[in-house]
Amino acid sequence: MKYLRQYIRNILLESTAAQHREIWGAGNKFNVLRRQWQQKQKEKYPRSSHRHTYDSSEYTTDITHPEIRHARRGIKRVWNDIAYGNPKSAKFWKDPNKVVCCHTMTYMYDGDLQGYFGKNGFYSISKRNKDEISCFGIYDHGTPESLDREAFQHVLKNNDKEIFFTVSPRWISYASGRDSYTEDLAQAGSLEKEFYKQSGLPKRPSRRVRYTLLDEQDIKNQVVTVRYKSWFLAEIVTDNWALNTVYIPRNHRLVDDAEDFCDEHNINYRLI
Repeated sequence: MKYLRQYIRNILLESTAAQHREIWGAGNKFNVLRRQWQQKQKEKYPRSSHRHTYDSSEYTTDITHPEIRHARRGIKRVWNDIAYGNPKSAKFWKDPNKVVCCHTMTYMYDGDLQGYFGKNGFYSISKRNKDEISCFGIYDHGTPESLDREAFQHVLKNNDKEIFFTVSPRWISYASGRDSYTEDLAQAGSLEKEFYKQSGLPKRPSRRVRYTLLDEQDIKNQVVTVRYKSWFLAEIVTDNWALNTVYIPRNHRLVDDAEDFCDEHNINYRLI
């Protein structure tokens, strides 16, 4: 019986390793095409070095280079096939209480809810959003009180004092223990917006594919070994998401504006 258990364990470990090799392979395919594109740019613009760099935050090649677009999208396709192909991991990623998705507002608009959800903002308050959004994840936090404490400790430590919001319901389309350098939606031009009009603007990884999280066991095995605490997942890309609750630090410079905006639009919020 002992040897049978070890045999089964080895099969499971090999299966997990094979899954990671598959997604690493998708990442390598994208990087090969990215480097080829950079080389062609050097040949085309030998005196303009800024044109040689593939900016992962931009939708640089989506319209003109479909092979690169498909390769970058392929990383997420493999992730979804694996993460949702197994009933146990699918149940885990779908459970909003296992991974709470939070988006901090420092990168764009510095906490200005009007910029995110106002008349000319990126996202909708009243319906599910098709444009994807990058979040950090809190793993199995247990209670709202724990969410308040742990999430706020993180934002205090990393970027002074941030307004952030939770998204739920949501569909997780990619997860990583490190920042994956996904696209910045603000960089999308009119061509990209028209191209992704039906599906919504995507956010896709471009680096650090080796830190991909495929299931709950990956979180337990990997996240505790990197510089973040065990509950913190650095990159969770969410699709078909809705605004849930806004968390506002009491001493944030825009605390009054944020409260007024939430009251005006009937948005759930909490002062922390």
